[in-house]
Amino acid sequence: MRGADGLALAQGVINNSELGLTRVEPEKLQLRTTQGYVRYAAKPKWGDVAGHRGFEQRACRFGGQRPFFHCPHCAQSVLNLHLSGGRFSCRECARLTYASRRERARDRNLRAANKLRARLGGEAGALNDIAARPKGMWRTSYDRIVGEIERREANAFEELAGWLMNRGGRLGRRATTFWT
Repeated sequence: MRGADGLALAQGVINNSELGLTRVEPEKLQLRTTQGYVRYAAKPKWGDVAGHRGFEQRACRFGGQRPFFHCPHCAQSVLNLHLSGGRFSCRECARLTYASRRERARDRNLRAANKLRARLGGEAGALNDIAARPKGMWRTSYDRIVGEIERREANAFEELAGWLMNRGGRLGRRATTFWT
């Protein structure tokens, strides 16, 4: 992997955040490829980054090739390397997780309800009205989506009410019911 093809591949990899350098402006990025390595030097907003990472090309199932990087810590072949603590590592070594895994149940319910509201063409937010049935949507599908929105929002409000009652008890007040 040498020459213009390698450089184009490396720029595509960097620009697609596969090395975690998404904030790097193209004029501040220097790339060079050699046999099995990408050498890079960049000056993103958060400091200088330079080094090299090994990669291998693997054949795809339906033709073409795809680069797989080697994690410097566990030597596993991965598609993405993430910059964490000034070092590149795979998702597992950096102990990264998805934000949705750290959400509370009420936040997951409200996010799902907002996605369903957007599917109907309405505005996000439990205080907004549910949009009218879009043209071309089956009535049974619309009714099912509206029922799911109402169920998820009710679950979120129920959990929020429980949380508020619990907070009231911690503050020294006796919270017997939510609405009184």
